[in-house]
Parts: sequence; C-alpha cells; structure tokens
Amino acid sequence: MQTVYNIDSQIAQVGMIADGTMVKEEESFECSEAIPFGRAVELHTDGKLRLPQGTGQAIANLRGIAIYDATKEPDLVGGGYKIGERVRVLRKGHIYAEFSGTTDLAGANANIFHSSTVATNRGKLTDSAGAGGAGVEVADAQPMKFLRALNASQAGLCLVECNYP
Repeated sequence: MQTVYNIDSQIAQVGMIADGTMVKEEESFECSEAIPFGRAVELHTDGKLRLPQGTGQAIANLRGIAIYDATKEPDLVGGGYKIGERVRVLRKGHIYAEFSGTTDLAGANANIFHSSTVATNRGKLTDSAGAGGAGVEVADAQPMKFLRALNASQAGLCLVECNYP
C-alpha cells in the first residue's frame, strides 16, 4: 500500500523541449566528449561539439542546449550522448536546462559555467556573475534568458528561452 505521496515532483527531464507548438530551430553535430542532456554546448575548431571549455569570460562558439533523447541509455548522470554520437541542439525555443545557482529569476539573462581545468559544472546554466579565474569561469549566455523561476523541488532544473541566430 502506498503511504507516501509526492505532490511536488519534477516537472520535466533536463533537455526536454518545453513547448512543442512554438517555432523552434535545432541542429546536430558529432560530439568529441560525453554530453549530458540539458547542458550548453560549443562547437570546437575540430567541427565537433563539446561542453564549453573557454578561458576568461567568453565562450567562442556557443551553439545552444543539448536536447533530451529518450532513446539514449541513461549511462551518464541524467543521461546523455556518448562520444562520437550526433547531438541534437536547440538554438531557438524553450527548453529545460541543467541549473546550478541560487535563483533562475524570470527574464534574467542566463550565464554558463565553463572551464579549461575543472569539468564538474561545464555547460550548466547559472545566475552567478561572470568570472574569469581558472577553474571558475562563468560566461554570459546571451541571447538565452530564464523564463520563470522553478520552486525548490525543481533544484538543478531551469526553464530557458534560446534565441541564437
């Protein structure tokens, strides 16, 4: 008999497109490393996607957010793409992305963790201020904005609008 009920469960999987009716644009590229769903990705000079690794407060060629794919095995935390697979990336539209920060205030510009030395949060969106120190780099993700703040039970998840050209 069920005795515990969760009335505030996760509303989405990271990387899920939030609105199937709006105009959206996506593209796909092969990846040079494992990429979890819902993380921001950049196109490296080798023509393959990777999690952002730039130095300072800039990301060279940000492409968008890795889209959730229910056919992939959940071998990464939360699931994702393996090295050499084609990664679907949302460039325009609404998507649930991975978040690490304090609050995803509606209308605020999103920032992205990236690092040339520490892999932990690379590609996660954040509200943390821009930073350029080695291992703690945070870059502006414009034109990406938070759409609405999610409650405490949705920790690690944010709803954003991507609008890359």
